[in-house]
Amino acid sequence: MTLTWQLGPRGPKEKWYDEEKKCEDYSVGQPYSCRITRDLYLFTPYEIWVEASNQLGWAVSDVLTLDILDVVTTDPPSGVAVSRVGQLEDQLSVRWEAPPALRDFLFQAKYQIRYRLEDSQEWKTEK
Repeated sequence: MTLTWQLGPRGPKEKWYDEEKKCEDYSVGQPYSCRITRDLYLFTPYEIWVEASNQLGWAVSDVLTLDILDVVTTDPPSGVAVSRVGQLEDQLSVRWEAPPALRDFLFQAKYQIRYRLEDSQEWKTEK
């Protein structure tokens, strides 16, 4: 999970199970961001905030409470293939595989297909 914020120096903290932890992996090349790469748990509310200090004083952001299932996105599906349905010209079959990281995951991913006619600006969606 990568956290990003605007304005102010580095220093996000996160808290779960009443245990406060500091970010240890600041993303190089992207200002005001932090990557959390371990010890993330499902069905666990996380409280995240940023603390900043300099010669003029100290400030803390609002606390954001979230569950990683609500904010984490996965890699896109792999092996995407599109084919006609028999001899029908107005129907297509779309097949794909779950990304490798999700193949043995506890939960089955849900997918949404977005499509449009070639010259159209209007997208259609199917779940």
